[in-house]
Amino acid sequence: MMKKTALFALITGAMLAGCGGGGSVSVATTAPQVTVTTLATSNGDLSKYLGNWRSDCGISASNLLNSSTDAKYQINFFEFSAVNGNAITGKLTIRYYSDILCSHQASGSSIDIPTPITLIYQKSITVTSDSPATMAGSADQFLMSVTGSSATQPYTAGFYSNFSKFVQGTDSKFTSYSLSYSKIN
Repeated sequence: MMKKTALFALITGAMLAGCGGGGSVSVATTAPQVTVTTLATSNGDLSKYLGNWRSDCGISASNLLNSSTDAKYQINFFEFSAVNGNAITGKLTIRYYSDILCSHQASGSSIDIPTPITLIYQKSITVTSDSPATMAGSADQFLMSVTGSSATQPYTAGFYSNFSKFVQGTDSKFTSYSLSYSKIN
């Protein structure tokens, strides 16, 4: 029975492959246009970060594979309140959602708990991007720390040209999936 089924599939496939017109069809193959966003550093003027910022809806990397929660997406809120030398202080609030549009808050998740943070400016870096390139220019590199913890993690941000929006990168790498933040006041 198995041989007959395999033989039938082989014959049917061969017959279908022989069907079709004898004409030629040409298909235009043009590469899609890629928009490259040129990012800018603060040039050491960390006051450009002061104020309240809201991220786009993004995937919650820490919760994505956790089956015990429906908090798969998040919106981040930064409230940067002061610049002291090369440090920016403020609060980070993460709001979790159960849907890709971030329109339904996740049930049972710890939400809206402001966490005091400090961004310590390190240097200006050149932005790298995936191929095809979607981001270019320069960005600010920081070490982020949570108040009360000795641990730090790298944080990289580059401004759009009007400084009312910035995008978060991973080290020097920025892609079309990098999380963008808009100034909300």
